[in-house]
Amino acid sequence: MLKVALITTGCRTNQADSSAIRAALKEIPVQFVAQGTQADVVVVNACTLTADADRTAKKAINLAARQGAKPILAGCLATRLVNSNEATLDDVLIVPGTTDRNQLISLLKQLALGQRLQDVEKTKPLELRTRPNIKVQDGCNHSCAYCIVPSVRGPAKSVAVDQVKAAVLEAAGLGAAEVVLTGIDLASWGQDLGGNTVFDLLDALLGLNTGMRFRISSIEPHGLDEGLFQRLAGHKDMCPFLHVPVQSGSQRILDLMNRDGNVEKLEQMLRLAKQQIPGLSLGLDLICGFPGESEDDFEQTVAFVNAVQADNLHVFPFSKRPGTLAASMPDDVPNAIKAQRVAKLRTMAKQAREKAAASMIGTHVEVVDIKGRNQTSISKNGFTVVRPGPRRQGRFNVFIEGVDGSTLVAQELK
Repeated sequence: MLKVALITTGCRTNQADSSAIRAALKEIPVQFVAQGTQADVVVVNACTLTADADRTAKKAINLAARQGAKPILAGCLATRLVNSNEATLDDVLIVPGTTDRNQLISLLKQLALGQRLQDVEKTKPLELRTRPNIKVQDGCNHSCAYCIVPSVRGPAKSVAVDQVKAAVLEAAGLGAAEVVLTGIDLASWGQDLGGNTVFDLLDALLGLNTGMRFRISSIEPHGLDEGLFQRLAGHKDMCPFLHVPVQSGSQRILDLMNRDGNVEKLEQMLRLAKQQIPGLSLGLDLICGFPGESEDDFEQTVAFVNAVQADNLHVFPFSKRPGTLAASMPDDVPNAIKAQRVAKLRTMAKQAREKAAASMIGTHVEVVDIKGRNQTSISKNGFTVVRPGPRRQGRFNVFIEGVDGSTLVAQELK
């Protein structure tokens, strides 16, 4: 049996793609093994959003080669390397493709079927994650100055509602407790399907009455709407969780980034979300050190974070992506200053996260257990919960009796 280590870096869309690759191979003699264990082939389904993402992927590839496995690079990084004039990697098979993974799947099937089939045990059925990622959208129609994603994933494309419903029903049938809806620009879902909106998709999924809860992985600012807030606040199967790629709190920097939208309006919408959605956890993506970012621009971002009461920040130092407009912009911010700004925002995020966690002491919260993490669960608003007692299926309530940093410490209800 062909032993394959499938390593995924980057966003939940990449994770959903990896799950689809596994599912496509479930009838083929392939044994998926953990990263770092002995494998015949190591597939790195790699992100290329930042320089750090590239380094992470290349580190995994080098480790695979040292351990004697055949490294295969796939995903956004593979597509970018093939589409650019950059030097490729020695002794690495590069398989491009993001929206269409058929080339990679076909290659793995050929490798697997090259084994002695009469010596192969029947493959075990794929075990579904407790919280599967279901990709409902891919690609992007925007042209942010720093972003390589549209060139490696193409224009925005929605997955038809019937396909999404089928995937959700399959997940429910296999015992999932939560579905995470993923995409590159979820807010654009339906624009290529005759004018439908992401609200139509949510309503269709909630109408299935599966008993699972639904989490939106992230949503661009143009998708923030009172209709969304009403669904997050008013339906027991929606998680009160928003993660918004804001990138900067400075209008001047957003304009340089070629980002649509107005900072003041965005702040108003996020404040409204906090008011209307009980228990909302609000996360933001932020870039520090975009070319031309002054100290005043950065302090505007700090003020924005405080104003919207965000409790979860994904902070990245700006890194040049060949093929993007920002790669040739002047007035680059020194790395030392980028690091200082990143550290300040991450400290703020830690403090806000711990404060939000402490506010839940003495309350009952709904959780689902996380596959592979003993006695560890996740709350509806995205906080990690540790508790005594055996692993459980489905959704259940616990009592929060304390915190450990930003981790909730719970006692299971009898």
